[in-house]
Amino acid sequence: MWSARWRRCSTSPVSGLPEVVAVDGREPDRRSLRVNIAAEAAAYAGHFPGLPLLPGVAQVDWALKLARLHLPAVAAYRGEFQRLERLKFRKVIVPGARLRLELAWAAPALDFCYVGEAGGAVFSQGRILLT
Repeated sequence: MWSARWRRCSTSPVSGLPEVVAVDGREPDRRSLRVNIAAEAAAYAGHFPGLPLLPGVAQVDWALKLARLHLPAVAAYRGEFQRLERLKFRKVIVPGARLRLELAWAAPALDFCYVGEAGGAVFSQGRILLT
């Protein structure tokens, strides 16, 4: 059962993104999204046969796209991708993973962190800088 502070969501309206099942939106520049990574997600194709791993580029791409969908200030910001900072991939994200994606915006930087629902282990984290 989801906590009362979480707003239930439907599947992401953008093709290729993970299913967002809940959003915590207490602060205007922060969101915590509960996401389900589908076993059949296109990002797993060919990466790697017999041992599917979610590519880091997909994790970064999803973080920025989901931030633009769920943080109005990021959506309104017209900057383009410039670089990544503090990028760390700590644990492998496998098909069927249930994660929390923490997003924090302070223009022009978006901090993101994928955290496991069970136990709170950090899977990956970093900062995306926009121009």
